[in-house]
Amino acid sequence: MDEPSESSEVQTWLAGARPRVSADEVTATAQGRWGLGAFVKELGSHQDRNFLFESARGPVIVKIANPSWQRAALDAQTAAMRTAAASDVVVPTLVQEVTTERFVDQEYLAHVVTFIEGETLFDRSAVGPAECRALGLAAGEMVRTLSGFSHPGAVRESEWDLRSAEAVLEQKNPALREAVSPSLDRVAALSTRLPIQVIHGDISDSNVLLTRTDEVAVIDFGDIGVSWRCAELAVGAACVLGKTTDDVDAVIAVVESFADRITLTEDELSAVWSLMVLRTAVLLATGDDDGGEPNAYTREREAFERAGFAAAQALDADQMERRIRSAASR
Repeated sequence: MDEPSESSEVQTWLAGARPRVSADEVTATAQGRWGLGAFVKELGSHQDRNFLFESARGPVIVKIANPSWQRAALDAQTAAMRTAAASDVVVPTLVQEVTTERFVDQEYLAHVVTFIEGETLFDRSAVGPAECRALGLAAGEMVRTLSGFSHPGAVRESEWDLRSAEAVLEQKNPALREAVSPSLDRVAALSTRLPIQVIHGDISDSNVLLTRTDEVAVIDFGDIGVSWRCAELAVGAACVLGKTTDDVDAVIAVVESFADRITLTEDELSAVWSLMVLRTAVLLATGDDDGGEPNAYTREREAFERAGFAAAQALDADQMERRIRSAASR
């Protein structure tokens, strides 16, 4: 695929509070404008607001975007979701196109997608081989399906894009930046040789689930954007750190499942472990960035993110790089 062109409209790092809207306000719009049924509950989110409703076609989610989002980025999300429908995983279906809605005294971008019934890997009682394989499958399928996808709104700056990890850490937590400096140096040495494409950007146990029929599903396309292709694997594999009895075996299970679908270059395989370390650091650095608004979703994950960072620091980088390379080449 050709390298995506730069866009004159750049999405800056998200900052500040999530949308300040009430369930009553969203319900009035959902029922009055879109004909949805009863409000069920609010679902968690790091940066947006998600409200579950009943509808004639089954449960749906009304998604109210963070006010920092630009329209082009939301359009890229929905377009990527349509493209990903051709993958071997289940993804949400767009019910209502992106529109601008006013709640009290502020306008927000909103859209509606289907709700996929199942259990996120985060909510399962344990992370085992099946969960690790699901993460690898999800990451591989997103890379495979989005490999030819492009959209102007996918070219943006994001704190979740691991290409920006050094800048994010320097700004938000310089001590963390210093702690992962060997990984930053390793990635910097490889960066110009790492292929880029649009990726999902957040293949994690919060966004991968198993449906009631045991199909793997991927939700929340809010972090899609152009980045290093191998970052998709790094993000998925990083989320198992600190959550199993054997971190190395868990990572290898994710890598093997991914490698069944995507063949990475030698340079990419050299970068994956360092990118995993950077992902754990970025999660810690951004965990408290809630704009002063308590967020149960992020608080619930904070201890796991600390454990993941500690696990990454405890493992030998050279050994992990060799193990990842071996697993991907089996």
